[in-house]
Amino acid sequence: MKTQNKIVSIPLYASSRDLIMSQSLFSGAFYLVIPFLVLFMHDSLRLSGEVIGFVVGLRFFAQQLMYMKNDQLAHTIGGKNLLLLGCLTQASGFLCLAFANQPNLLIAGVLLTGIGGALFAPAKSLLMNEAGEGDHKLKSDKVVELGNSVAIAGELGAIVGPLLGFWLIGLGFHTLAWGGVFVFVAAMIWLAQKLPASFYYPALPKQKGAWQNVLQNRRFLVFALAYSSYLLSYSQLFLALPLTLRHLGGESEYIGLLFAFSVLISMLVQKGLRSFTNRKESQLLVMGFSTLSLAFIYMAFIAIRHQTTGWHGYLPLLMFVFLINCGQILVVPTTQRLVNYFANGNDTAPYYQALALSGGFAVLVGSPIIGELMEATRHSLTLAGLPWFVMALFPALSAMAIGLMFPTTPARAY
Repeated sequence: MKTQNKIVSIPLYASSRDLIMSQSLFSGAFYLVIPFLVLFMHDSLRLSGEVIGFVVGLRFFAQQLMYMKNDQLAHTIGGKNLLLLGCLTQASGFLCLAFANQPNLLIAGVLLTGIGGALFAPAKSLLMNEAGEGDHKLKSDKVVELGNSVAIAGELGAIVGPLLGFWLIGLGFHTLAWGGVFVFVAAMIWLAQKLPASFYYPALPKQKGAWQNVLQNRRFLVFALAYSSYLLSYSQLFLALPLTLRHLGGESEYIGLLFAFSVLISMLVQKGLRSFTNRKESQLLVMGFSTLSLAFIYMAFIAIRHQTTGWHGYLPLLMFVFLINCGQILVVPTTQRLVNYFANGNDTAPYYQALALSGGFAVLVGSPIIGELMEATRHSLTLAGLPWFVMALFPALSAMAIGLMFPTTPARAY
């Protein structure tokens, strides 16, 4: 037994620091580059709003599509190999962006970064489970603690990354992309040496009729359609926010500060909104989608009347970021709890996959329309708020649909 404890404790404590540091690096590299992508397409490549929206939507769609297969892949090749594959994919994507002077390389880059980003979560989850394998006490205590530390490290990286982008964007977007390449290549080499070899799990068993249960659950399908407006709304931090910053005359580097603020607010608001967790899921979702709609209505009036003059000129954009994050924090955890309610004892994986697919498709279809609307109305004072009112419509409809679907939701029926 002593020998077994030594074997288990080595990967748990030796690899935990590596997982924590790698998560911080991954988040930092992502937010060093991606927040500035839309401004690069707008200012340097001179792409139309429709094309910019399509590129942003394509990245989200690729990532959500990959979420449908990443668990299967993790159990097939092991957590370590999947993590290294994610590093390689991200490095390749940022390399394409570093050379992107035309749409072809740009599209390849956003596809690869979207796919690569979806590989990390199941890889890290599997590695943390492997770290505690064989000792239930370690698995329940230390691995949970490790997971919390990894999450915090990711949030810190997501603050540092855009702040570095704020200071370095003057060197050019391609320089930032090269920074992302360096981080992921260095992380891949380092993790290949430091992480213990993965346990190889057999492929996840396929449950017959799993997707049939989803497709026959009409109530869930309506819910998935309503939920899709969340991802469309959240994606506007990457599309509408930078375009608005440019249209209002703001400087490019300030998008980095806005994203750093977004992550910081998300960390703080999560604690502040815990008092709402005793409410019914339907109430939380209606509040969340209503908050998202309010964020867009607020920006509609800002777009009509506002210009970014001085540091205080950016305060309305900070308020928009704050409202979007409040909506996200109310919607996402609540939806995760409701999935168990819809699955009713069946496998939850296809339900999560359906939500990912519906959200990704909504962003893919909606973002080009939003991008084109923003470009078409940017010079009109009377129509400047139109794109934002259109965006506000979708989460408002979602709030109404959920309110009608769950007039008396059993808050803890499962």
